[in-house]
Amino acid sequence: SVNDRRKVMSEVYRVLKPGGVCLFMEHGLDVNNRKRFLVQKCVEPCLGDCGFYDMEKVIDSGIFDHVHFDNHTTDSLLLYFVNPIVYGYALKKVN
Repeated sequence: SVNDRRKVMSEVYRVLKPGGVCLFMEHGLDVNNRKRFLVQKCVEPCLGDCGFYDMEKVIDSGIFDHVHFDNHTTDSLLLYFVNPIVYGYALKKVN
């Protein structure tokens, strides 16, 4: 986890060549399931440096020229609080 997610995304964009692709996969804060959201907020202090963030909002911060998202939700009770898993790609436009 990092404190300044916007700075990290800016750095990823900076190091990509024009036409480059950033692939991502990360667990996120479940903003659509109130019960899971509350569980995530309760367990977050016990996880140390790991946190739950609205990953679609973090990645789609306006830096990249095109972003594509998908979500996966695992049915595993053990992994209940890591849903949703956000994955996809972000593109840097060719100059």
